[in-house]
Amino acid sequence: MSAPAAAKAAQGTSLTFMNISCVGKAGLGAFRVTEAQLGWQSTDPGAPKGTVAFPRQIIASAVWRRSCGRGRVLLHLQLREGAASCRFAGFQLDDITNLDAHLAKYFGIAMIEETTATEGWSWFDWELKKDRLRLLNGSKVGLDVPVSELSQVSTVSKSDLSMLFQMPQSGGAAHDEVLQEMRLFLPSAVGGAEGAERLRDDLQALAGGASTGEVLQLVRDVFMALPRGKHDFEFFSQALKIRGKTQTYTLKYAGVSRLFLLQTEENCATTSIVLILNQPLRQGQQSHVALVLDFENERRTPVTLPQELRTAMGIRGSEEHSLQIMGRMLKHLTGKPMIASSSDFKDKLDGKQYCVRCTHKAKPGMLFPLNKSMIFIKNPVIWIRYDEIDDVELATSQMRRNSFDLVVHRKGHPDVEFSQFESGVYAPLVQFLEAAKVNVLNKPVTVATRRAPASRGGPLLPERPDLDDEEEDEDYEHQDDDAGSASSSADDEEEEEEDDDDDKPPAKKAKGKAT
Repeated sequence: MSAPAAAKAAQGTSLTFMNISCVGKAGLGAFRVTEAQLGWQSTDPGAPKGTVAFPRQIIASAVWRRSCGRGRVLLHLQLREGAASCRFAGFQLDDITNLDAHLAKYFGIAMIEETTATEGWSWFDWELKKDRLRLLNGSKVGLDVPVSELSQVSTVSKSDLSMLFQMPQSGGAAHDEVLQEMRLFLPSAVGGAEGAERLRDDLQALAGGASTGEVLQLVRDVFMALPRGKHDFEFFSQALKIRGKTQTYTLKYAGVSRLFLLQTEENCATTSIVLILNQPLRQGQQSHVALVLDFENERRTPVTLPQELRTAMGIRGSEEHSLQIMGRMLKHLTGKPMIASSSDFKDKLDGKQYCVRCTHKAKPGMLFPLNKSMIFIKNPVIWIRYDEIDDVELATSQMRRNSFDLVVHRKGHPDVEFSQFESGVYAPLVQFLEAAKVNVLNKPVTVATRRAPASRGGPLLPERPDLDDEEEDEDYEHQDDDAGSASSSADDEEEEEEDDDDDKPPAKKAKGKAT
């Protein structure tokens, strides 16, 4: 049985329309508009309880068109903040009269009608405005794309344009319908490579709503270990633009789930900032769920921040270290704590090193044991929380007595193996993991474990230390900054494991004449 027609109910100065869908959200729901705001809430029993709401002050315009079939109407609301938009579908044609009168009286907005192209053509003329890209058949609209929802725009070939879209700020529910990528073909007869590149550049300038304000701060020539190369970082109020020689990425601050500031040792010349992302950045066929930025500690950058941001972040001079500007900007605009290297592990190791060198699938890197998690950099970036670990296994073999491996058994996820640790870090690493309440296998004491080690065994360990109370990860602190920490989760990239052990051929026996 089909859903009943959209019903409206007037309650004082409010209007309610039933069986309306919010584009991007699962199920049908109720659309309600009052004197001060409008919103939508899912009422479908089989869909998650999604809710959206907007006060009247942030609604810039309203457009409607017949594009939902069976005479139904689509309502497109353009917002002032970040050039964002929201769409609602399923209104009846006679609902528009009442809704138009209400918005004109209480919101000061006149609804505008657009005509939908229904000829079924796949070739259109494109028109780019500040808030959206429209594909037109004459004056009729075939498709419109809000540019605030774009994350990355690139040319796949000379005439193919690829547009990657932002994920919802809340991450989205399991049943939400989210458009992730769209491709447009610009034939050579209408510009070809030149037309595709021009449209790409124009969309990159508008993507993510970054064009709605001035650049707050520019940090040039930041070396990124992942993705590799030097990039310029442009900080806007709503988003961060990362400009490289061949790619430009738009990253909304809500898309950053975790920040790390990692030093390999005390008084080292360089420091790394790691960003864990909710949505991967695309570079060709590769996807990056983390960004690794490397800074020379003595490099400085001119400060162009507005005075209110300078005061909020404690920046007083006209020029500051690039590392401090980047760290403070990311921490302030994302609202995430900056987690620093663990001084507890440094004290247990040698008093100087914050990390241990190892390899992951033949790729060398550094493992940073933190107070609540561990992170491996630089390629790939692997972040594992201790509460996601079932146990860890430290293993050696008869053929390698000067090194050992660390196998992390995660709850509900594949195991992660790090190898080629120097034997000198064995005891400090075990002590630190046990103090963090991580179950360690291959210990000299007799305990019952669920997973007995194979034919490999670990060297003798020192006596088990007393376990301390669990502490939060250390927050990177600037002067006048407050310490803090938040919990989040990230998925690790899985790669196919390469087998580096080559079987040696058997030695040939020497031949000689019998005497």
